[in-house]
Amino acid sequence: MVKFEILESLNYRGGSHHTFVYADTAEEVFEEIKDAWHTSGISRHGGELFLNVCFQDEDNKEISLSCGSCTVDSDDDVYSSFNFPYEEKYKHKWYSLGLFLDDYETQVLAPIES
Repeated sequence: MVKFEILESLNYRGGSHHTFVYADTAEEVFEEIKDAWHTSGISRHGGELFLNVCFQDEDNKEISLSCGSCTVDSDDDVYSSFNFPYEEKYKHKWYSLGLFLDDYETQVLAPIES
């Protein structure tokens, strides 16, 4: 399981913590995003959500990397500017912190096994 933080930006006024969620796949993350969209009130007032991925570094310090922002339309489709690394040269930071995209085609996120 990978820990994510969802932040809300009601009326585009900066991101404030909404919830932490745990997921194994991008599909699970998107379902949590849709739930956060509706429970935050953004769907009525406008704004966006931000997504961070959270994990422990080798010193057990929690690290948070931004994945981008998104909105959800009236059909519950997620429109995002998420940026998960898929080229080898960009994966290094994620790999070095113990996280990688296991299968980019199916968008499965998985921690590196020790």
